[in-house]
Amino acid sequence: MYTMKGFRLLVLLLSIAPSASGHGDPQDAPLRISLSPPSWSTCPFACAECVIPASHQLLCANLTLPLDWARPDLPARINFHLSAFRLVDPSTREGSVWLLEGGPGGDGFEMLPAVSAWLPGMPTLDLILPDHRGTGFSDRLLCQESGLDIMICVNRTIAERGPDYLPNFNPTSAALDVVHAIAANAGPGEWAGVYGVSYGTKWTNRYLQIAPSQPSVVVLDGICASNLCRIQSYDQDLDSVGRDLFRMCEQDRECNRYLNGRFATRLAEDVFNALDDSTLRCNNEWHPSLDRASLGIVLTGMLSSWPRRVLVVPLLLRLARCSTTDKRELEHLLGRLTIPVVHSPMSHVTLPPAAVLREVGPSSTTVDFWSEPLPEMGSNFLGYNILFSEMFVPYWREEPYSDHQLAEQAAAQMFTTNRSLMLTQLQRVWPKYKPDQYTAKVASVPPGLPLIALNGDLDQATSYAWAVNYSLTVNKQLLTFKQAVHATALGGHTPVRQPGAMDCAAQIAVKFFNTRGAAPVLSCMEQMQTLDLGGLLPATKQLANSSFGTMRLWGTP
Repeated sequence: MYTMKGFRLLVLLLSIAPSASGHGDPQDAPLRISLSPPSWSTCPFACAECVIPASHQLLCANLTLPLDWARPDLPARINFHLSAFRLVDPSTREGSVWLLEGGPGGDGFEMLPAVSAWLPGMPTLDLILPDHRGTGFSDRLLCQESGLDIMICVNRTIAERGPDYLPNFNPTSAALDVVHAIAANAGPGEWAGVYGVSYGTKWTNRYLQIAPSQPSVVVLDGICASNLCRIQSYDQDLDSVGRDLFRMCEQDRECNRYLNGRFATRLAEDVFNALDDSTLRCNNEWHPSLDRASLGIVLTGMLSSWPRRVLVVPLLLRLARCSTTDKRELEHLLGRLTIPVVHSPMSHVTLPPAAVLREVGPSSTTVDFWSEPLPEMGSNFLGYNILFSEMFVPYWREEPYSDHQLAEQAAAQMFTTNRSLMLTQLQRVWPKYKPDQYTAKVASVPPGLPLIALNGDLDQATSYAWAVNYSLTVNKQLLTFKQAVHATALGGHTPVRQPGAMDCAAQIAVKFFNTRGAAPVLSCMEQMQTLDLGGLLPATKQLANSSFGTMRLWGTP
């Protein structure tokens, strides 16, 4: 499986600096139809959480595009929706940066609050966020049914729309949407950059396969490389990152002090083994329905948030120690959790981690389809269609894991989404589209195109190993953010010590775009915060108080 050991021997910050000599042209693309420029107007929604400087305004537009890009002359059309922070004074506009959201299944405008923080650093650029076809206002694929019952909706859609409808909701069609939208939107002399995050990096890779000369600058964040990124091995990768956190605790003086020399990995194994055997005394008194899968979901929720990762080992220690004080503090935590009752290691849990941790759980500004609930205008339907058709079977296997193999894996995992079996059963009956010539291939990036890759070395959603492999394959620079969670440039995932300053990865990305791909400025990486595993900082004490009802992260020995 993907482990960090071999990659820790690599140089984490590759010395291959991007060239600033790229000359991307928005019109330099294989256009299949001619479009009029989008007509920008007031959006059909408000963004109360957005902080918009006077230089920009929030506007939206719609383009009518072919449903089937292989046959653009056919009458079938879809709507392609764009949300944007547009410059108020168009005479100051030098170009636009297009932000491609993750998932698959996330809508573009979900990222608006997070990226509004970028605007002061982009005084001559628009930020444009398209809704991937099948999400948001781009002909959203909508089903009320969930789990295996979604097949009722899928079959109904095929009956109503015909068998040729769903195959057009794929990364290649979505990439062609972006190619044509960029060409239609660009004014004379303007250039375009692209930021892809999570699945959005796969979307961007497909875009670069089709139109490598169109963009002037590219930033990829949380690398979902097309030849490695697969869903059936998600929980395996997730569990590996959680175990890396245990090893980090073992090497941290403060963390190790509270464990009294006991290995965090062994502590966790003892707790989970006692859960399996129904011999964990504190669980029987605290929450009798807690089992391996539901505890794994809770730990995953904590692991998915950079500041809340420090809660993982202290929670396990309280479960193992089970003093009177521990039980009181666990009871306090229980009031902030919704722990699903799971009677089988691989039964489907409808409450994913972000829902499990209502108050102390992660707040993520990017959609990760595999472990977090999609926003109101996202689409599970669209996500499944792509995942099951070209992102499912682990790249080192010819066939998917069997139900029995998944159950064996689940019996050893301590961090989990507990969805592998449901997804595998659904994948077997899904009407999958046929892979095209771009599937499972990495784009040949032009040497002169400024491109940087960003990734946390403890990314719980897209393996750090994928990012290393991608950067070596395309011969471009990888910036590694220590201890960072998924989507480094969004949502407080790479905080710096300076109060009120923008996240380090966001600072780097913004300057990279603003300078049109000049060598990235990396000074903030020396100012990044590190995980306070000992619970010494005021912010960590406040988090402990909110979570456990005490300022002591590790409780009372």
